[in-house]
Amino acid sequence: MGVTIMKKTLLTTALISGAVLGLGAMNSVSAADTNTSKDTTASATFTAGEDPTNPGSGPLSLKSATAAIDFGSKPISAKADTLNSNTDIDVTVNDLRGTFVGWKVNVSGAKLMSDEKEPTELKGATISLPAGTASSVDGSSDAIAGITATATANVLDGGAEIMAPAKSGTGEISTKYAQAGINLGVIGGSAHAAKYSTTLNWTLTDSPVA
Repeated sequence: MGVTIMKKTLLTTALISGAVLGLGAMNSVSAADTNTSKDTTASATFTAGEDPTNPGSGPLSLKSATAAIDFGSKPISAKADTLNSNTDIDVTVNDLRGTFVGWKVNVSGAKLMSDEKEPTELKGATISLPAGTASSVDGSSDAIAGITATATANVLDGGAEIMAPAKSGTGEISTKYAQAGINLGVIGGSAHAAKYSTTLNWTLTDSPVA
């Protein structure tokens, strides 16, 4: 009988001890599980870039401008006449500086001169541009917000501008002047029987625009 009681007593003690140990382990897990939130920091750094198709151009560049427009050929008239361009004008700027300070493009031109042996000026001639429309190569509306390219009565007098305000004009921005609104105005009886031409010069500056 004594031996049997001792065995039961030991067994009971072992079970109680195991329960106590198990409770201690559960308490340890519960204590560890009270810290249930951790953070991971994610970061990236960007530097000024440049147009990969035009290496060495720098982070702000005038990527392209329509090389030539043609107003065609017409008989000399005694009355004022208007000749229309054969194509649109597209001007593209790349701004990869990451400064978001804006930029502007000015266009100007010299007087139209004839190709005669002794060149003559096409007096009173004007080249007018319609308002331009800006677009971003990636379709971003934020990139073109606020960009203006106002209509100009005569670029030969200078003053025509494409203006990208601060916080705008980043990435690759193209401004289109539609062919239908690009016109050469001629005073009646002013032209010689010759070809006249001039050069329109587009100049990009990084002047901040308010």
